[in-house]
Amino acid sequence: MTAGVDFFSLAVLYTRLVRIFVTRALIRAPEEREFLMARKIRAVVLYVLLLGLSGIVGCGGCGSKSPLGYVPYDAAAVMVVPSVKKSFDHMKKLLNNFDDGGIASTLLGQKKAEIVDQLGFDPENADSLKKIGVDPSQGLVVSVTALGEVAIVLTTADKAKFEAYLKAQLKKHLNDEISVKETTVSGVTSTVLFKPGEEAKPVAAWSVVKKHFIFCIDADKRKPAHYLAQLTKLKKTIATNKAFNKLKGKIGKHDLLFYVSAEAIKKQTAKKREEKLAKASDWMKKYIKEKQETEEKVMAYFEALVFGVELSGKSAAIRAYVAIPPEKGKAIHAVLKGVGKASDFGKFIGPDAIALARFSLNLNNLMDKVIELSPDARKGKLTKNADKIKEATKLDLKKDILGAFAGRYAFALYPPSSLGKLIKPNARPKDILSAIPAALLVQMASAEKATKLMAKLTDLAQQGGVPLQMKAEKDA
Repeated sequence: MTAGVDFFSLAVLYTRLVRIFVTRALIRAPEEREFLMARKIRAVVLYVLLLGLSGIVGCGGCGSKSPLGYVPYDAAAVMVVPSVKKSFDHMKKLLNNFDDGGIASTLLGQKKAEIVDQLGFDPENADSLKKIGVDPSQGLVVSVTALGEVAIVLTTADKAKFEAYLKAQLKKHLNDEISVKETTVSGVTSTVLFKPGEEAKPVAAWSVVKKHFIFCIDADKRKPAHYLAQLTKLKKTIATNKAFNKLKGKIGKHDLLFYVSAEAIKKQTAKKREEKLAKASDWMKKYIKEKQETEEKVMAYFEALVFGVELSGKSAAIRAYVAIPPEKGKAIHAVLKGVGKASDFGKFIGPDAIALARFSLNLNNLMDKVIELSPDARKGKLTKNADKIKEATKLDLKKDILGAFAGRYAFALYPPSSLGKLIKPNARPKDILSAIPAALLVQMASAEKATKLMAKLTDLAQQGGVPLQMKAEKDA
């Protein structure tokens, strides 16, 4: 039996996620209350983010700014859904065409009324979003700064309706653990969320500016209203960032885009390192500085990363690009390049695969690069480990083991074989994995090297009592 997955399936999963994350964040002993504050913040973020991903995407002519107008120029990470209706329709078509082996029909055993009650709107009906004050034809942007400040921006159709809806949902899912009040900073009035009795330590703040709903978290300074006010007065935004726009152009068409700036990550790492050094002992300072040297060597190979998701009625394509300093390009290319002629993995995978990925990774060159970037003390350990492997297996790590691989791989997933294992409430990870057939294909450098390596691995496995069954292609 087969069925298409529709948005009610997502709603079921959405509802369960909210219940799990929020419940686990709140039901704890009193001594864990401080630790819980971070979890409550994540619970609020999760709720608003999932709300946006349920159908509030893109931005057209919303006020004088687009949502990107509220993202700092030097943001560490940005998520953008640029087109509303297209993204929503593409996702729905894709899920409806997806052959899921009957999972959807089983999950949809929950009543529609229950799903709508939990979400507060009908996830299949875009017009129902208007009833809660959201403009379904507009947009969503999520940004994070190097200091950990988070902002979510979407577009409303009715400010009063949406704020009333959001307060009702927070009360419903957070069990009155969060209180709200209005405050004004630099002329911007916002609603601040805080734990009862701790107004001086707000969790988050929101406001509606020119139809844009802005939700902010400043977990470090605990001044989300101040950060929100800053966002409304930005002189330079991510929309004018050349690195962001260049990589965005590389992606081409997309329904969802993620961007990460290595420079911003470096700043965040440096800030945390300074805090640790200020409290560290002399011995720990030495360790922190050694770690710093390694991190700086690694980060020198990256400037920024972007990946986009393009949806159609039949597939979801993911494209990713990494901006690399010109002087580091050859070294990275050597790690990501296979040996010899590429294998035709397609003929081994079959037309019934529901997901496919292929990539290249030269293990020998990767090991050389890892050793090069490692601290001196770690380099010696890596060399000793290679010697131990050779002594135990009679195989040289670089020549006989890593050198046996051509550096090209493919991975495929197939329709689930058992619905029961996937949907039972107490399903364990190994149960879920065993219910989803998968195939890993590896291109070897030569038949001779592959035979030698497999023979040795088989011998070692049998010595360890691991049962193996070898099967040649002609026997398949």
